[in-house]
Amino acid sequence: MKIFKFFFFAISGFIALYILACVFMPSNFEVSREIEINTNPLIVFNQINDFHNWNNWDPWAEIDSTIINKFDKITEGEGAYREWTAEKLGNGNMKITNSVLLKQIDFEISLSDWSTFYGKFIFQPTKAGVKVNWTDKGNLPFLARGCGPIFDAMIGTDFEKGLKNLKDYCENLPASTENMKLVIWESQPYVYILDSCKVSDINVKLGEIYEEIYLTLATQGIMPISQPFAKYINFPHKAGDDNKVILKAGAFLEEEIETLGRIQIGNSTSGNTLQSSHFGVYETVSVTHDLMKKHCNDIGYTINGSAYEIYITDPSLEPNPSKWETKVIYELVN
Repeated sequence: MKIFKFFFFAISGFIALYILACVFMPSNFEVSREIEINTNPLIVFNQINDFHNWNNWDPWAEIDSTIINKFDKITEGEGAYREWTAEKLGNGNMKITNSVLLKQIDFEISLSDWSTFYGKFIFQPTKAGVKVNWTDKGNLPFLARGCGPIFDAMIGTDFEKGLKNLKDYCENLPASTENMKLVIWESQPYVYILDSCKVSDINVKLGEIYEEIYLTLATQGIMPISQPFAKYINFPHKAGDDNKVILKAGAFLEEEIETLGRIQIGNSTSGNTLQSSHFGVYETVSVTHDLMKKHCNDIGYTINGSAYEIYITDPSLEPNPSKWETKVIYELVN
C-alpha cells in the first residue's frame, strides 16, 4: 500500500509542478533557423512561393508518407492555399498571406489539433546566392507551455532538415551550357504579342500567348518555322524590384505577314549572334545567360538588346529534365 501511496503522491506532485510551470512559462513560441544557398535566388524563392514545389524539400513529407495534399486554384504567391490530411501528423492547411519578390513570404498555418500560427521566410542576398531565414511563431495551448523550453529544439530540427533539403535541391538542379558559338544570322520575320505579368505567372502567360498565336496562324493557313520563343524586355532580378515581367512571345515565320489583331510583326537583326543551348529545368537558364554575357565581355562583343529564348523541348513529352533544351540567342552589335 505504501508504494502505491508513494507513486500517487509522486505523480500528483509532478502534475502539480507541471501545471505550475505552465502558469509561469511563456504563452507563445518562436522558432527560427537559417541557411545560405549558393544558387540564383529566384530558384530558391520559387521553391517556397509555389506550393506545388514543397514536396521537393518539405521535411514533414519524409516523416509521414501518408500526407495527401489538395491545392486551391491559386498555388503561387499571395492568396495561394493548400490543405492536407495525414495519419501521423494530422490535418491542416496553409495560406500565403504576403509575397514580396526575392524579399519575404508570409503565411498562416492551421492544424486540426492546434491554434493558428504564423510563419515567414526572409531572403537576404549573398555574394554566391541567398540566405534564407525560416521563422514560425504563435500561441501555445496552456498545457503545452510547460514544454516551451524544448519546443525550439523539437521544431528547429525539422526546420534544419527542411532548409538542408531546400539547399540540396536548389544547388543540384540539372544545368549545362553547350555549343556556345558565334553565328551569322539572316534577318528573319516573326510574330509576337507584347504583354506583362508577375514572375509567378510567366508559364500561364506564355501558354495563353502561344495558344492565341498558333490558333490565329492556323486559321490563316500559316505554319511557324520554329518552336515558340520569348524575349524578356524587363525582368526583376533583386529584392525591391517591381514584380513585373514585360515580355515578347511568339514564333518565327518563313515570310512576313500582316498584323493580326494584337499579334504584331517583327524582324530579327541580321549579323553576328552568340548562340548556346541550355539543358536543364528552365529555372536554371540564368546559368547560360551569365556564361554568355561573360564570354561577350571577355572577347569584346557588345550585346544588342535582350536574348531570344527558343523552347526546343516540350517538358510534357520528355520526362528527363536534364534533356530539356532552351536555345539562347543574343544579337550582337556589328
